[in-house]
Amino acid sequence: MIRLFLVLPFLFIWCDGCHAEPLRDSAPSLTIMGEAVEELAPDMAILRFGVVSEGSTAEGAALDSARIGEGVIRELEVIGVNKADIQTEGFKLTPISIQDHDPKSKGGIDRKIYRLTNELSVRLRSVQQAGEIVRKLVDRGVNSFQGVFYEYSNSAEKLDTLRAAAVRDAYRQAEVYASAAGLRLGRILEMKPVQNNLMQSSFMDAKAASPFPDSNSIPLSAGRQRIRIQILIVWALAH
Repeated sequence: MIRLFLVLPFLFIWCDGCHAEPLRDSAPSLTIMGEAVEELAPDMAILRFGVVSEGSTAEGAALDSARIGEGVIRELEVIGVNKADIQTEGFKLTPISIQDHDPKSKGGIDRKIYRLTNELSVRLRSVQQAGEIVRKLVDRGVNSFQGVFYEYSNSAEKLDTLRAAAVRDAYRQAEVYASAAGLRLGRILEMKPVQNNLMQSSFMDAKAASPFPDSNSIPLSAGRQRIRIQILIVWALAH
């Protein structure tokens, strides 16, 4: 009976340890959010535009669209745009029924026209060209604009540089906190990127008006985009 009484407390203590929290939750740790921010100016522009032609026949609408489209492509080549940077985005022919009012009768006259929409995009390696080219395209017969989209060259390398800077920022902060508490950083328990403001194409609505009597270009501004990269890192702390 005496032996049994001595063993039972030991079993109670050991089983109580079975419900202890995991080492990571019970050991001291430090969670830091590292951040890197940079303002970047886009260095490429994508123009998206179209030619909308109408005719009494499908062939007439197609011929008119082809004539304008060929002039647009020639103009882009003269400016120095590479053929590989010119792309057809869409091509659509739509028959449209129209009822014209006949003043001599109570009814109307039904007729059909054909609308052909040819949508194109062009990538510009210099954003400074955008305003001038938009003006030239309108002069050549472009009558539909979807907008101007700005992009960055070497975006992957720029983002990797910011990611590394965010990790260094987290480590710098962690060193300060640990040192102030008389501790030192142990191993990393967790490293998790946070939802970041990554480089995305920025959009500017380009509403073309014609004619342009006072300028050879349409004023367009690419501006700058603020890119933020954040990462959460958890360190174990040691004495």
